[in-house]
Amino acid sequence: MKLQKYILISLVATLTHWTLPSMAFELWPEITASEKFEDKATQSVLEKLFGAGVRKFSNPAHEEITNRQFGCADNGNDADCVGSNNEWPLSPRVIAGVRWNDNPPFLYAGDYGGCPKNLTERVQFGKTSKCWTTLFLDAKARAAGGFFFGPGYNLMARSHFGDLQFFHSMATRDMERAFETKQKIFMWAEYTWKLASREISPTTPLMEIPINGFRIHFKNGFDSKRLFALGQPVLHSQLDHVALGSLLHMLQDAFSKAHVERLPPTGEACPNHPQVTAPGKIKQFNTYAGQDSHAHSDMDTLEVMRSSLSTSANAVSSGKALIQMFVNGPVPWDTVKGLFDCFYTLSDENARSGPGSIPKR
Repeated sequence: MKLQKYILISLVATLTHWTLPSMAFELWPEITASEKFEDKATQSVLEKLFGAGVRKFSNPAHEEITNRQFGCADNGNDADCVGSNNEWPLSPRVIAGVRWNDNPPFLYAGDYGGCPKNLTERVQFGKTSKCWTTLFLDAKARAAGGFFFGPGYNLMARSHFGDLQFFHSMATRDMERAFETKQKIFMWAEYTWKLASREISPTTPLMEIPINGFRIHFKNGFDSKRLFALGQPVLHSQLDHVALGSLLHMLQDAFSKAHVERLPPTGEACPNHPQVTAPGKIKQFNTYAGQDSHAHSDMDTLEVMRSSLSTSANAVSSGKALIQMFVNGPVPWDTVKGLFDCFYTLSDENARSGPGSIPKR
């Protein structure tokens, strides 16, 4: 399906078939659509990941959801919207942003096998896979023992097992109240939206961004370029698209039962957005630490995502509404916030987080 000319940027390049931790809808974690894997992960590394709940071969659910959000119509053939062979256009920087939540680049200095000794080289799956895998498995084991990763630790550990789990529309800890999780999700939504709409400069230090709670999580001297595009200057010119991709990823995860438990939808429209059907109210935000990783992964597959599209309010329809605001912009955050209030309406503000219906580890 052809998109409007203001979205027409470039075709999505062929992707690779390896997946990331089962923290979100499955995806293919190539660094960008134009960058090839720079290292060859050994079979033993991939087997370690698979044993930890990371599938060796997977369906690119996040890519397909994004493609559908931008207007890809499958005409009865699901393969048309996978992203590797379709002929409809989408900015590869949006896809890079969608992948970023699961695979953010970071610097690391340590003695772990396979980790770079040069602090200027980023750690990222597909770039330094052996180091990334070692650090991920170490973080997973420590989190299982009750350790919590906050500021001062790497982005991968924090986003999967610590204070940045709101990247995936999840609570950061067991027993976190729903309104607290929602505040963190909205903090990230406001930041990424303002970066995407260029209200926030990509060179503004993160510590100086005037969003409530933001500085608690980002206390270093990084700016948005360093955060989203460490070692990847190819992304700098379209960091607005990268930020939009990150926001879309978080919203997509809000429709995964492994991340969020909802009441059935009523069929009502979102307030002030009559063209958008409201999803069911959120009953509980889940936490990953107490879940069985394989059971979590089973809820994030491409097949589960496709089956969810039969409901009127789903990850695709909600994302389309957000994208429409982006292409019609600039739209102020206060207007976008009204739409997010609809997507993240709570049934009980004080509901405590936990593993939800996913079996415990």
